[in-house]
Amino acid sequence: MKNSPLIAWGLILIATAWALAAVIISFKYQQKSFLLISSLAILALLSAISGIIMVSRLLPSVDDKLKAQCEADVQVATLIHLGGLSGYVIPLANLLLPFWLWRKHRGKSRFIQDAGLQALNFQLTCSVYFLGALMLVPLLVGFVILPVVMTYHVIFTLRATLAAHRHEPCHYPGNLKFIAEN
Repeated sequence: MKNSPLIAWGLILIATAWALAAVIISFKYQQKSFLLISSLAILALLSAISGIIMVSRLLPSVDDKLKAQCEADVQVATLIHLGGLSGYVIPLANLLLPFWLWRKHRGKSRFIQDAGLQALNFQLTCSVYFLGALMLVPLLVGFVILPVVMTYHVIFTLRATLAAHRHEPCHYPGNLKFIAEN
């Protein structure tokens, strides 16, 4: 039987009515109808307990709230990591999008804080590697290094995105610490 708020609150209302009836009868007849007063009090108590149990089952549990918060944290952390790939579409978006998401959500959980720091440090690291490879293009070595840096960037960004999606901490290899933890 599915819990209905109408039934739950109705039981609590009925319990209140029975308790009120027991009080009125006890004042009016005093000790002449002990059985009636006791029966009404027991019915009131049972109805109140049933109603309270039904109302408590209707309320979201703490685990549900934590699970929803955890899912939201996972989504934000996943977007922070995945935002690193946006630089291939919009220049500098690989730095700006993760930074903006991290600044906006970093106070919500430690998971988002850590994921954002890792992602930002990795994007800055890859930017340094990318600029270094671009400087070596006139020497023709940059044409070899540039695809390696881009492949490194894509593979480890996707790997971190999947780890965040599984709610696992991720650590990028070769990550330089530009932004330190507070």
